[in-house]
Amino acid sequence: MSERVFVPPRPPRRWGLRAAGVLLVLAVAVPVTVWSVERAGQCGEGVRAVAGGECVGVTDGAFAFETTKGLNRKIHAENRRVVQSGEPSVAVAYVEAMSGGSADRGAETTRQALTGAYLAQRALNDEGETLPKVRLLLANTGSGDRHWESVVDQLQSLKERERLVAVAGLGQSNDRTKAAVRRLRKAGLPMVGATVAADGLSSSRAGFYRVSFPNSDQAAAAARHIGEEQKKHPGRRVQVVRDGNEEDAYNTSLYTDFRSAARREGLKVDDQVVPYRSDEDAVSPSGNAPCPSRRTGSATGVRPVSSSSRAGAGICGAS
Repeated sequence: MSERVFVPPRPPRRWGLRAAGVLLVLAVAVPVTVWSVERAGQCGEGVRAVAGGECVGVTDGAFAFETTKGLNRKIHAENRRVVQSGEPSVAVAYVEAMSGGSADRGAETTRQALTGAYLAQRALNDEGETLPKVRLLLANTGSGDRHWESVVDQLQSLKERERLVAVAGLGQSNDRTKAAVRRLRKAGLPMVGATVAADGLSSSRAGFYRVSFPNSDQAAAAARHIGEEQKKHPGRRVQVVRDGNEEDAYNTSLYTDFRSAARREGLKVDDQVVPYRSDEDAVSPSGNAPCPSRRTGSATGVRPVSSSSRAGAGICGAS
């Protein structure tokens, strides 16, 4: 499979729209600045404001991050119930980028994951004879996990004080997640990765566990399936949609793994690679997203191409 990359033509410049955009930015610049300064003072205990007004850090639910509003009150109430019971308890931290940006897992996906964590906490705590009880901590690493380091420092400091015994979440396969895993493993905190699938996060060392199949397995399974489809429909080829976000290890390893699997299976692959970026609101030349965006947890896609059909299998899943 060659590396010929499709580059869409640049649209004509629209100077009128640009001028209007500049005027609009000038009109809102002062209000936005004031809003950011005001919000900077609204972060709660264990949570600090960073550039842009985003709040990052660790909370027991007393503070609401962008994707936890409403849900945080339920988690906070359950944590208080555990403390007030007087029974032995431990803390588990759910670590994720909770700002809901397009470069992250997305607001709805993150909220669903946190809802699952809360329901698991309630189910365990409602088992009368099960001890210790669980307190759930929410740890926001910020947009793009940019503030992972300070959050990991907080978690390390809470290990003894809050009896922090485990970390869950860690849903992004990027270099920052890798670094956080190394630090937390060194601190003796076991981790469970929610959806990480990049091959680079595989390790024979104990301490980090994941529930998603690695990219190499996913790509091999997809290639086998597509190979069977091509035997049934000889005219079909495969077009690869590649994510250009090199900082995301999931994207890069999935592409490499699929290329290798495609060669092994002898797939008929179109030599034109269609690029997009999961960390931007990118679209294809037709105006449609080439594969479901990062908001739905995907990173790259593979779809059969023929004169009669363009629907079929895709590598769009764990991130």
